[in-house]
Amino acid sequence: MDRRVTPSVEAKQRFVVLDFLRFLMAICVVAFHYEIFIRPGVPPESRVFGGFDAAVDFFFILSGFVICHSYGDADWTAGKFTDYIRKRIARIYPLHIVTLMAFVCAYGLVASFGVSTGDGERYNASHIPAQLFLVHAWGVSDRLSFNHVSWSISAELFLYLVFPLLALAVRRIGILPAVLAIICCCFVLQLATHGLLVTHWLYRTYDFGILRALPSFAAGIVLWHVWAQRSADFNMPWRWPIIALALCVLLMAAQPPREIIIGAFAVAILLTALAETRGGVGPRFGLVMKSLGDASYGLYMLHTLVGLFIFKAAMPKIEWLGENQLAAALLAFVLSLMAALLSYRLFEVPARRWINSLPLPRLPTRRRTMLPGLPS
Repeated sequence: MDRRVTPSVEAKQRFVVLDFLRFLMAICVVAFHYEIFIRPGVPPESRVFGGFDAAVDFFFILSGFVICHSYGDADWTAGKFTDYIRKRIARIYPLHIVTLMAFVCAYGLVASFGVSTGDGERYNASHIPAQLFLVHAWGVSDRLSFNHVSWSISAELFLYLVFPLLALAVRRIGILPAVLAIICCCFVLQLATHGLLVTHWLYRTYDFGILRALPSFAAGIVLWHVWAQRSADFNMPWRWPIIALALCVLLMAAQPPREIIIGAFAVAILLTALAETRGGVGPRFGLVMKSLGDASYGLYMLHTLVGLFIFKAAMPKIEWLGENQLAAALLAFVLSLMAALLSYRLFEVPARRWINSLPLPRLPTRRRTMLPGLPS
């Protein structure tokens, strides 16, 4: 008998290992940016970590999977959607605002010491409104600005807004047609790269980075449906996710076409989810993984700020740092990780709880849902 797991089964499962993979990918992004700091002017294809910026696309796929895991069976009334958006904003917005303000202050402080930050236009006050509304990856900006990694957070907000529609579409048309639709979307974007778009769609950031994020996010939704329809007695050995993750790292280092790397990301996420469902990690190891996974967002958002001070302010002033670039990079990483761990516990969690405790506007009650037929 073919026993299938319904989507409601294990609906509250926490994917600790997947969260830990988010942390590992955040380290990849840190390595990518810190190498730019210590090896300026070296083209990406000649850098050791020149392809590790692709780790951002891992975040988009994982985001689609995890959000669908949490809201795949949601009954999307207006009130439910409002509560959902509030929770998502509470997750990403507080630290974004703090880092934005920190960059504004840091730029003024660094500039007051006569230290060049490289691109003064990046810190122009005209970029602040788009940053405040988290739309600076929606095609309204002409460059990366302030905490430049936050373009992906802007793209995430767009993905949160369209998630109910994407989830409904996947539920209505099924897994295989959804996969074909994603492939067609990528094909159209690929054609546009050679026509309307100047930058390859998988390298876009401020310049409609939402186009880069959308197919990966949709792929994550599809992956969740594949995971949810697994056989109840299916067993995935851990060696396969480990091999898949190692392959992802090797591919980022080798820098093949970005589509190949993203495909490997999707496989690694699905295999990890399947393996973790049948057998998690030990409690002590799991606690460490959870703590580092929780800190991944802070590490991603704070490492550029720490890097600005270490590489632009401290290295020129402190002789031993200037002579030991690797030591400077390791110091910056350790400080970023410490800041991320403290940020999660002392700021992000309290800020999230406060925002989620705020009363929502009273909305008219309707019997019909906004999006009938969403996965259940």
